[in-house]
Amino acid sequence: MTEVRQKKIVVIGASGPQYESREVRVECFPWNRLKKLTNLADYDVVILDLSSMTDQTLQDGETVENVLNERSVLEVLVSRNQGGPDGEIYVLGDPRFSITEEINFLPVPPSPPSRSAGVSRVRAAEASTRQREIPFLYWTNMKFEWDDRPGDTIERTWEASAGQFKRYADKLGRWQYSLKACRLNSHVLDEFLATDALRDLDYTLRAHVEDICRSRYSTSIVFSVRIVAEGRPSHRRAGISTAEQVMPLTGPIYFLPESRLTEEETLEFVLRDLCGVDISASEPEWVSQFVVPGQEEVDDEIDKLKVRIDGLREALARKVDERAEVREPLKLLYETGPKLEEAVRSVLEALGARVEAPGEDRANEDGWVSVQVGDETFDGVLEIKGVRTKHFNFEGLR
Repeated sequence: MTEVRQKKIVVIGASGPQYESREVRVECFPWNRLKKLTNLADYDVVILDLSSMTDQTLQDGETVENVLNERSVLEVLVSRNQGGPDGEIYVLGDPRFSITEEINFLPVPPSPPSRSAGVSRVRAAEASTRQREIPFLYWTNMKFEWDDRPGDTIERTWEASAGQFKRYADKLGRWQYSLKACRLNSHVLDEFLATDALRDLDYTLRAHVEDICRSRYSTSIVFSVRIVAEGRPSHRRAGISTAEQVMPLTGPIYFLPESRLTEEETLEFVLRDLCGVDISASEPEWVSQFVVPGQEEVDDEIDKLKVRIDGLREALARKVDERAEVREPLKLLYETGPKLEEAVRSVLEALGARVEAPGEDRANEDGWVSVQVGDETFDGVLEIKGVRTKHFNFEGLR
């Protein structure tokens, strides 16, 4: 029976909530700590909270690109498991902005030698790096065309009127922009989606938008978009054309504009209602000052358990040290160098010998040993050797 893998969710742009159970783990990275997120492709669900982005974040396009890039996003959205679900991405807030990207150019060819040659080299170095602005949504492999006119008329699909998006749609109210069109815009797709094979079967790749809430003139307000293969695959030899088919190739990217829900409430809605994570609202600091009937007895039991736990931890640490001590002789089987010398001297002392360790001014000796056998004392010099080969040969006995 195949073990069910823990679902991993990453929230970018918020410091909480952190959560873990056997079934799911939620990790959070604020924008100013984005460098700590080393591999986006290791997650099943990505949530981007744009409300906390700052001017500094927008100017640090390199850090954003290292985490959010076309390849990593496709690795999240395209399932690598047979029959496994595709990943999901949620964009919370207005994504219609740009980030700053640095571009490296070839240095300007040096000018003929002159008294100003040093200045020319400096100018060439300055010209080798420039900055440009790129749309934040570059990582989607898509190009978005927005309608910047606001409105308050909302037409809902079933998901928004009675489905899992209802709680959010009820708080949507007035909207500031909507989506007019979306199309694919990337060369990275060929590596992940076997595009050549799909084209040979008469499929066409496109961006498929699915509305959740739309305007009265059919632009998209709340929506998801994914890459699909669409067409009428034909049997070339027989010349038979089949019915039009739409085949999803990636998981969805959901776009949720700002609503009357707070940032915390929006995150809670996505995690609980859309991702199925049973996260309870955190208790406000002012509420923690209240003591309810029966709480004092429970608090006393908690304090006693904490004392027991601290005692057990200390006892465990002592036993771990004790076990390491009784296993010291085993170092004779694998250690080399000073640790082996220390182990040998320790074992000899345990067997009843008197052992003297060499001082800091040691010459070639590894110590001295005295053994009492009846009335006679035997003194010796220790020379301790260890090898890393499987067999200790005669060369090691020199």
